[in-house]
Amino acid sequence: MKDEAVIKFMKVAMTLCVVFGMLSLVIFVPQVREIIIGFGESAVGHPLNQLSKALIGLEVLFLMIVAAAFMLFKLIAFVFQQHTDVYTLFQSKLRTATDDAWAHYVALAVFVLVLCVLHFCLAPSGDDVNYFNHALQGTTYLDFLKTRYETWSSRLIIETVLINCYALNFGLWRVLDVAALVVIAESLVYICVPQKRYAVFVYTVILLCTDWLALESAGWGATTVNYLWPLAASMPMFIIAKKINNNLPISKKAMAFSFLLLAFAINQEQVAAWLFGLSLSFLLYRLAKNHRLTKNDIYIIDSVLICAAALVFTLSCPGNVHRFTAEVGNWFPQYPSLSLFEKLQLGILTIFTYYFSLRVNVVIVPLCIMLTVALRAKSKRLFILQVILDAFILLNAVLWGVTKGKWLLANNRLPQFAGFSKIVVLCECAVLLIVAIAFLCQIIAAFSAKSKGLYNAFFLIAGFCSAFIIAFSPTVYASGSRCYLFLSYTIFFVVFNLMSDYFTTKFGIPIMEN
Repeated sequence: MKDEAVIKFMKVAMTLCVVFGMLSLVIFVPQVREIIIGFGESAVGHPLNQLSKALIGLEVLFLMIVAAAFMLFKLIAFVFQQHTDVYTLFQSKLRTATDDAWAHYVALAVFVLVLCVLHFCLAPSGDDVNYFNHALQGTTYLDFLKTRYETWSSRLIIETVLINCYALNFGLWRVLDVAALVVIAESLVYICVPQKRYAVFVYTVILLCTDWLALESAGWGATTVNYLWPLAASMPMFIIAKKINNNLPISKKAMAFSFLLLAFAINQEQVAAWLFGLSLSFLLYRLAKNHRLTKNDIYIIDSVLICAAALVFTLSCPGNVHRFTAEVGNWFPQYPSLSLFEKLQLGILTIFTYYFSLRVNVVIVPLCIMLTVALRAKSKRLFILQVILDAFILLNAVLWGVTKGKWLLANNRLPQFAGFSKIVVLCECAVLLIVAIAFLCQIIAAFSAKSKGLYNAFFLIAGFCSAFIIAFSPTVYASGSRCYLFLSYTIFFVVFNLMSDYFTTKFGIPIMEN
């Protein structure tokens, strides 16, 4: 009875930690800090210029204490449930830890260390310095959001996070950006990797093949918070979708937490459209498979509705219309005169020349390697075809370097803006499209089961659609490769699934259904 009372008390304490932590987040709202500072200044009779930064610093410290207390209470509850002590519990855990677990955690520790060192070397740049660092000077938080909504952007939640990051002199961004990358990596490990000893491949690909130059294009903070963080915030949704597909239990807390992060993720319009399409497709797949809705399918329905609401909010935002007009004048005055066919051409040229020319990115390299390895053992004909595709990528990269980007298949411009005729550019589009379709067919063929190949091909097409949206924006060149981040990580997703399938087939490693 005493043990049960202690366990109940610990659960109440954990609940209070969560409640206090959630309530304390109100400090991150600049308007709330302004009210607190106003009371403080009226009490002491003089301005408190550094109080805003101090409040955020104290809030971060408080959240760390709350998190530590939560983990301590959880540990105590677990100890009493197991009728043991902390020393015996940890000794047992260490003794029973598998080689897989040790390999995973050692690789993760190295991954986090490398990320911390890299982020320590970064400094604010671009829009970090030119705009968001002083966005609230001379205005209130609510007035800032109103102005942005009416004249520029619907990303109100994302920009609120941005402003708070700069209020702590960029330090908060460094911590959260490392956390975002770890969330993405660990989510991919959970979803794609059957044995954790192979998690090192995930960390290596992310470190070596992420287009870091793209993440700095508008400033480290401005780019990552608008693109990388929404990707990280969408990961819990994919984890829960995998559990639903495998008929695994899902806690209500996990669902609530994923919806909280989803609200942030879908404030980015590309992510909202991407997740809407994926969640709706998954719901239709579940209906076709089970011929009825299960209890867990309610989560998918809610996700579809939330993403749809986000798209309506984005499309109805007057600021996006004003921004479109302003961006046309700033970046692409000829854009309104382009036909639908020319915009489709623009999407093919900008996306495929980015991935196939290897100008600055190597995202496609792990996919080429994995397809070559997988198809070598499967089919001589498909292996030869893959070698030809690899040679195409390599040749494009060499010729792009030799000609300094003037090689035809590295041209990402429409005929009227390039030194090539309409027929030549159409031929370029046709070649790039054929190569892309060939890669898609190779992916389908490389998996041990056709259903897995089709699943990954569909996922890759969804990622491509998220990138193709930018072809319908005048910032198609100005925004550049940062808008392809979701497609790049979709390619990584396919690579890791292909790796898991190959190891499973070759070495008999058990794997859950994707």
